[in-house]
Amino acid sequence: MVELKNVTIEYEKNSGVFGVNLKILKGDFLFLSGESGAGKSTILKTIAFQKLPDLGTVRVADFTSDSFNKLDLPFIRRKVGVIFYDFKLLEEKNVFENVALGLRVNEVPRKQVKMKTLKMLSEVGLMHHAYKKCENLSAGEKQKVAIARAVVSEPYILLADEPTGNLDFESEKEIMRILKKINLRGTAILMATHKKKLIEENKNYTNIQISNGRIVD
Repeated sequence: MVELKNVTIEYEKNSGVFGVNLKILKGDFLFLSGESGAGKSTILKTIAFQKLPDLGTVRVADFTSDSFNKLDLPFIRRKVGVIFYDFKLLEEKNVFENVALGLRVNEVPRKQVKMKTLKMLSEVGLMHHAYKKCENLSAGEKQKVAIARAVVSEPYILLADEPTGNLDFESEKEIMRILKKINLRGTAILMATHKKKLIEENKNYTNIQISNGRIVD
């Protein structure tokens, strides 16, 4: 389970997030919507323990912000997969190397690294680009690499920060198809987006709205 209890993170000039309460269970698919600067990315960073709350508590599985130790970070990262808005790929490396990196960081045996990476590339439709440098991929293909890297370690939750933000319509549909497939395996997904049409097309998923750092009831 992932839970935020009365979480407040305050930046300068009264910006940040305030009194956020949120619970995410296994297999949930939630949208986190709001305008730019509303607090979406801050909430994602808090769940990933990249930003600790000034007030309140964050829990991810057995880890809490109250008792956080930097030595816990490698274990938390196995529970939380993150898709960044700007991909954050190693552009000079190939697709296989980028996806395998998450496994190697977690000291997965080499044989398993190859097996799991190739399986993940097959799932996102990138086997034919396995040894192509990321700098030569389209935006949609780069997003697939980012997704594969985030979920190859089979995290409890996937945090997606505007994963369709810079994509054309067809690429957006393909990314949503992949995310839904991952979700059906039991991975919880929290997807930040400002696209109202995308939310309307997926009304079976819960939409959590945030405005000026506060969740709108």
